[in-house]
Amino acid sequence: MTFVLVSGPAVLDGRNLRLTDRPGLVVVRATQPGNGVFLPAVSAERAFTVSGRPSAPTITLEPEGSAVGIGDLVLLSADATGEPPPSFQWRKDGNPITGATQRQFSLASAAASDAGTYDVVATNPLGSSTSERARVTVGKRSQTISFQGATSAAAGQPVILNATASSGLPVRFDVVSGTATVNGAVLMSTLGGTVVVQATQAGDSNYEAATPVMQTFIITSGPTGQVIH
Repeated sequence: MTFVLVSGPAVLDGRNLRLTDRPGLVVVRATQPGNGVFLPAVSAERAFTVSGRPSAPTITLEPEGSAVGIGDLVLLSADATGEPPPSFQWRKDGNPITGATQRQFSLASAAASDAGTYDVVATNPLGSSTSERARVTVGKRSQTISFQGATSAAAGQPVILNATASSGLPVRFDVVSGTATVNGAVLMSTLGGTVVVQATQAGDSNYEAATPVMQTFIITSGPTGQVIH
């Protein structure tokens, strides 16, 4: 018989198979080429599952903290070695989180109450190991305002102001220069000239106030100076 090491953490010396220090699957193939009387035999393989030496857990991947906005995804990852393979338990501010027993822990939509320090404990029969603490901060989300639509109009004609906030919250309009009035989202000026309108959004419990955005409108009057009706 002839033996061949097909794969795995081992060393084959003739008929002696010596395992190395690594766990894994060892596959050995046996062959017989035959002779003048016998045809070659069909090769046969035997697999051996090699377990690692028993060891207490050791954290190999530390979780990293993050700063997110309300409603954002939080994803924490950790890993540990050990034999037998360790189990995991995530904690928030030192308190176990129900059901958080995988290498990854996630919050699909973070709330302000989710802010805190998180760690994970890896445990097997030989002991346990605790990761470093990862701080998660949860704050209000930012938002922006953008203006759309025409920027010129005739005097005496209403101009529908069109500006939106990325949060979807309502926008407020105010005239900051020029002769005009704003009623809700309608701009009205009876005189020709330049009017500057400012759009603001004050935010709410989930969003920070947006940076105000200004838009300039050119109001034109009739050719004889008369207001266009």
